Parts: sequence; structure tokens; C-alpha cells
Amino acid sequence: MLTTERNNGVPDDLAGALGSFVIYAAIGYAHFRRANEAEISGVYVYIKDSYDFTDSPGDVSQYLGHWSKNGVIIVPYNGAAAALNEPALYSEYPVAVGNSKVAGNVYYPVQNNDFRQWAIKHQRGGDFIVYTDYRFVPINPPITVHF
Repeated sequence: MLTTERNNGVPDDLAGALGSFVIYAAIGYAHFRRANEAEISGVYVYIKDSYDFTDSPGDVSQYLGHWSKNGVIIVPYNGAAAALNEPALYSEYPVAVGNSKVAGNVYYPVQNNDFRQWAIKHQRGGDFIVYTDYRFVPINPPITVHF
């Protein structure tokens, strides 16, 4: 809720990533008691998320933020224009944060179609998959698995 209020409804990095993700668990510790039985007393848990930089036909290309070599910022106005599917409202102007003469202080708007065009031109980039660090989670009482 707080993120939505601060960003005027435009998702931040975390909200964007959590829009579609998968939680995985891998066996962390297992004790084999018999040939067909194991006792699992801990798992490693991590999150996997993927992003494909595609848009629905006829929709405004998704706004990915304003980019510079210093990072990414969000301009709420552009996020709203994309959410409303109103290309006429979308601003294609760069934004300066601080002194515009300092390298990296000027951020340029980037949409899905911009990234796709760059990837085709440079034969680089493409979809990407993000994994979180894994965390060990003990299971008490342990789970017995028969196979």
C-alpha cells in the first residue's frame, strides 16, 4: 500500500517483480533410512522470476523507467500513460536528476519496444531470469518421503 501511495500507482522494482514469480524449494538435507524412504529435515527456498519484454498487440509499449548509466528512475506520469494505454500522454523527454552536465545524471525513457530494437540491432540482450539468494529452512518435524 505504501509503495502505491509514494509512486502514484506505478509499481517499483519489487512490485514489478512480484507480479509474476515462482517460489521453489529444493531438498537441503535428507537422511535415507531405508532403500525406499527418506526423511527430509530441511529445504532451500528461492524465488525465480522471468521477464520477456513483450507487449500485447495494440497496447502502448510497457514503460520500463528512465535509464542512465547510474540506474533507473520511475516517472509516475509515464507509468500512468502506459497504464491508461494512452500513447498521446506518454512523455519521451529525458529527465535530469541534479546537474544535467554530470555524466549519468540524465535519464532517458525506455519502453519494451526500445529494448527489443536495441537487442536486435546489437545482437545482445533478450529475456532474462532472476533468482534470489537461497535460504535454508529447517523442517520440524521432518517429512518422510516414500518412493
